[in-house]
Amino acid sequence: METIFRTEERGFRHAFWWIGLGFFAVCAIAAASSGERGAAVVLGVFALACGLGLAARTTVELDGKALVVRTWLGIHCMTWDEVERVETDGVCLVLVGAGKQLPLAPAAWAKSSGAAARTFLERELETRGVPRNFNPRASRMVCRGTKAQNVRS
Repeated sequence: METIFRTEERGFRHAFWWIGLGFFAVCAIAAASSGERGAAVVLGVFALACGLGLAARTTVELDGKALVVRTWLGIHCMTWDEVERVETDGVCLVLVGAGKQLPLAPAAWAKSSGAAARTFLERELETRGVPRNFNPRASRMVCRGTKAQNVRS
């Protein structure tokens, strides 16, 4: 049976969501107490968005056949055979090939399970001889053509 590496993507964004939640909640309460209901609603929506960002977790699963990324927006999958190159800006890795792109942020993966997953990812890319290109926009690239209905439970 093949080993599947699972890790959560967290990192710096976790603190960002907590700070945003606190800031916008306090501002919404202050606006509501001063009678500015419209501003309170808008700030409340921002606080809610930060809360959703905090609650949303990205789970990454890797094995010898494919990479599966589960987000609150859906499941994205790409097989190793489809990967033609990797574009990176030094922080984010974007696997590109077969009309697809799958961004990964290994530096943001959980410390405990992320180390083994990062090692496996690097070893797999090296074994397959996947070339790397520098792309300063890699951190802003989104999933394309990788949406999956149901992959591994």
